[in-house]
Order: sequence, then structure tokens, then C-alpha cells
Amino acid sequence: VRSLLRTLCTAMAASQNVGLWMPSDVFPTYHAIAADAGLSPQSFTVMPSPDFGPLNHAGLHDVMVLPLPLTPIGRSLTESETDNIVCWLRQSSNRVVVIDAVYAYRGVAYGVLDRLIDTGQCIQAWSISKTWIQRQVFGVAIVPDAWASVLASHCDTPSDEEIHRAIACFTQ
Repeated sequence: VRSLLRTLCTAMAASQNVGLWMPSDVFPTYHAIAADAGLSPQSFTVMPSPDFGPLNHAGLHDVMVLPLPLTPIGRSLTESETDNIVCWLRQSSNRVVVIDAVYAYRGVAYGVLDRLIDTGQCIQAWSISKTWIQRQVFGVAIVPDAWASVLASHCDTPSDEEIHRAIACFTQ
């Protein structure tokens, strides 16, 4: 997920009209990655409950990073919270939510994922590192077509060794 965020922030830094929104009270690494790319993300809070109100000031091409389950409170989004994000996405087909699903051990069992994914405006970031306790092994991103070529131009192709380590996690 860190690699995806670096790639995303690098691609966003090359664009003049894309804003980045991140939770201010979750992973400091998010903001460090954005800063390394020369971005100054806007913030919303997750604790004690998510406050997506600041997103009312988002631009039409903005990107929001959201950990699911919500960290550090450890729960999924409520129906109302999901409605707010879906509404935010519907306001512009150019908006995107990056779902950091590193700690979504139940995978798609989080019902809100389907609703967000069905918008076609989500980048899903999954990791082998946490689930299989294999640090810095491999991550998988499912990316909408509109972002695929943008991100691909900034991505490194995994080495054969990295792919074999990932396969070993799944099969052994």
C-alpha cells in the first residue's frame, strides 16, 4: 500500500488540478509519503467517529485515502457514512477513493466495500504483508481504467523473486 501511495502521490504531483485528502489521525506514513512527493494533503478525521465534512470543500478531481476497516477505531463504515462517501463520489466522476484494505482481514466481507467499489471510482489496495505476516512482500491494487495508465507509468514491475514470494504466501 505504501508503494501504491508513493506512486499515486508522484502521479498527482505531476498534475495541477488534483487534490489529496487523508485522515489526519490515522497513519502518519500517509502524510510523510505525500510530503515526499511535494503534496500538502487536506485532512478529515476518523476519531472519535469519521468527520467527512471537510470534503465539502474538495475539488472535482480530488482523491481521498480511506483505511477500511476504519483505523484506529477498528470498525467498518456505517450505512450513513458510506452514503456520504458515495454521494461525494457522485458529485464528480473524476473523484476517487483509495481504499487501504491492509487490515481488512475479512476481505470483501466488509459490506461497504461493495457499495464503494460499485461506483467505479475506487482504487483498492490490498497487502500480503499484514495478512500473511510477510513484511514488504507484495501488494495488489485494483484500479479504475481512468487511473490505470497514469499509475502504470510510475510503477515498477515486480521482480520474479517478489512474485514467487507472493505465490508462496498463498500456497504454503
